[in-house]
Amino acid sequence: MFKIFKGRERMIFALLGGILFLVLQVVFPSMKFTEEGTIMFLGLIGSYIVGEGISKQELGLGFKELFKSQKFQALSAGLIFVIINGIFPNFVITEEQIIGIVGLISTFILSAGVRT
Repeated sequence: MFKIFKGRERMIFALLGGILFLVLQVVFPSMKFTEEGTIMFLGLIGSYIVGEGISKQELGLGFKELFKSQKFQALSAGLIFVIINGIFPNFVITEEQIIGIVGLISTFILSAGVRT
């Protein structure tokens, strides 16, 4: 039954992270993420899932290999920017600048998936 998930563990892990983010927004409405922030967060998760899906390289399933993945490192960096901007809306980086950063990181994740 679970054979359909073989090799897709990272994508499922990212999908669960996106769902958890949405659930946390419902449970904790005091988290002031703008619509753009939510779209950026879910866009990063989506680009990671696509990047893993188009990647031809099968990496190990352990956390050690996950943390070594350039796609995961880029995803983490982008999510940190989005979360900081959501928690501290008066952060020194504007939302437009974060949109640019997230766009570049998403492009890197997708290109890393194609390259491998």
